[in-house]
Amino acid sequence: MDEVVFGRPAAQAVVEQMDRLNASRAFLMVSGTLDRETDEIETIRRALGGRCAGTFAAMPPHTPRAAG
Repeated sequence: MDEVVFGRPAAQAVVEQMDRLNASRAFLMVSGTLDRETDEIETIRRALGGRCAGTFAAMPPHTPRAAG
C-alpha cells in the first residue's frame, strides 16, 4: 500500500489524490457489497464525474495486492 488517507470523505479524498497526481481518469476497483449495499461508491462516481472511467465491483474483502 502506497498511501492511506483518512479524516475526509472518500469521494473528496479520491478527487484530491487524482488532482495531486494529475490523473485524468480513474477506474474504481471496489467490493460488490460496498457497491450494492452503500451509496459510497456512487458518491465517488458522482464526485469524479467524467473522470470515472468505469467500475469493477467484484473485489474480495480485505484485498491483497495480488487480487488487483
